[in-house]
Amino acid sequence: MSGQHFNVSGVGLSPPNAVFNNRGEIVGGVSLDVFNIMANAMQFNYTFRTENSWGGRIPNSKQWNGLIGSVRNQTSTIGVGLVFVDYNYYQAVDYLDPLWFYPVGLRSKKPSVLPGYGNLVRPFSSSVWIVIVMGVIFLMVVIVGIKYFEDGSNGQDLAHHGFLVVRILFSQSGNLSAHNRRSSKIFVGFWVMAVLFLSSMYECNLRAYLMLQSYEKPIETEQDIVDRGLDLYLGYGTPFLAYFRESQMEIRRQFWTKAQTNPDLIYQPAIADCLLEHEKTHLLEKNGVDLLSPAFFLGRYPIMKANFGYEPFSLSKRAMFEFQFSFVLGKYQDFREDLNQIVRHLHASGILNTLPSRYFSLEALVGEITDTTPKPFGMEHFVAAFAILGVGLIGSAMALAKERCGSK
Repeated sequence: MSGQHFNVSGVGLSPPNAVFNNRGEIVGGVSLDVFNIMANAMQFNYTFRTENSWGGRIPNSKQWNGLIGSVRNQTSTIGVGLVFVDYNYYQAVDYLDPLWFYPVGLRSKKPSVLPGYGNLVRPFSSSVWIVIVMGVIFLMVVIVGIKYFEDGSNGQDLAHHGFLVVRILFSQSGNLSAHNRRSSKIFVGFWVMAVLFLSSMYECNLRAYLMLQSYEKPIETEQDIVDRGLDLYLGYGTPFLAYFRESQMEIRRQFWTKAQTNPDLIYQPAIADCLLEHEKTHLLEKNGVDLLSPAFFLGRYPIMKANFGYEPFSLSKRAMFEFQFSFVLGKYQDFREDLNQIVRHLHASGILNTLPSRYFSLEALVGEITDTTPKPFGMEHFVAAFAILGVGLIGSAMALAKERCGSK
């Protein structure tokens, strides 16, 4: 390869894989860094051009387009970029040894802050609230039965004893001297202790919810996407399409069927402007979900910061699958093994692991700097409390009006 000149095609996602200039041409990035190391080691020159996609087979034809087409047709000798190791691609071109192994997760809009007016009910889960409500109703029936068999109470007296359960729940105390039978004293005493236990747990959790912001549940699995009625967007020219098309999992076949009937669910990731428009429109405005690796997620942080002022997306902690990435070249090239030797040296020296970090900002790695100083409680924290007070005032006014009308 020494002294030879090659035509090279490149494609990729914005950093760390590729860095684009104002004309949409690749001028840097980890893929070009690796290829320059190869060019210097083998002492060859090259002319570089940027492709618009990884490429695919043209329907009803044996021809390919994009980067794969250029290499297969020998317009370019080598295809540079993080090209997915894909079975269909392998029918058209050869790969070098894998350069990177990247897990892929679900990228979605950051979870929204839950409104503060729900703080009064958040300390307990829905199941606990249901048990408490059903338990209060059951205990009201129990105390009514006890008082009926103890002293033959009936009518208004039984109703008074029944609502004793509710009064204890809110006042956290009970007058044991008002009960002259052992059974009712035991019942009221143990109910008071249970209420004290419940109220202590409620108060502790309520303080935490008042001091900390609560967020909606993030998107972590494909089932979360279905449950919330969201759309999954797939990148054109990526193995994601084949992965979902050939999957035997019912949920992934559903995603693929939906993508077939709605072309808007297929976006162009290899063009910087198209990728940014996808992020603005599909992910932020339409609250959609796509697939991305942590390396690209971190690499795109400066772009997100420049366009939105902050990182608007989050990545699932659970990886959906893992892909291998490498460079491609025409079938049966004599210099393939020479380039593979360089790839193995780069792996052994650890250079391939450190190169991507050059395109990660410190803020992307440690998280955005946020103001952690204490904040005073706002009105949104007490909306539910004032709403309850309002209902009480309306109820008391209605009762007063009824009493006044009855006294005339």
